[in-house]
Amino acid sequence: MELEAHLYGVPYFFVDTPYPCDTEEAVQYYVGELEELIQFLEDVLHRKMDWDKLRESVVLSHKMVETNVQIRQLLYPCYPVAVPVCLLTRN
Repeated sequence: MELEAHLYGVPYFFVDTPYPCDTEEAVQYYVGELEELIQFLEDVLHRKMDWDKLRESVVLSHKMVETNVQIRQLLYPCYPVAVPVCLLTRN
C-alpha cells in the first residue's frame, strides 16, 4: 500500500494493530495509533474531527450489526447454513 500511495502521490497512513490486543498496554498503544490517525486526517483534509458525527456513525453501525444478528436468527430455522442474501431473494 505504501508503494501505491507513493506511485500515485496520495497520502498514506498505516494503523498498527498490536497482538495480542487484550492487554492494557495493547489498548493504550492502539489508542495512540488512532490519535495519530485522527491528526493525520485533520492535516490531510484541512478540517477538524467531527466527534458528534463519529458518535452518530458508531450508534448507527451498532444498530446495523444488531439488526443483522436478528435477521440471521430469524432466517436460521429456514436456512441453517450460511446462504448469500442474493440466493434468498431470487424468484
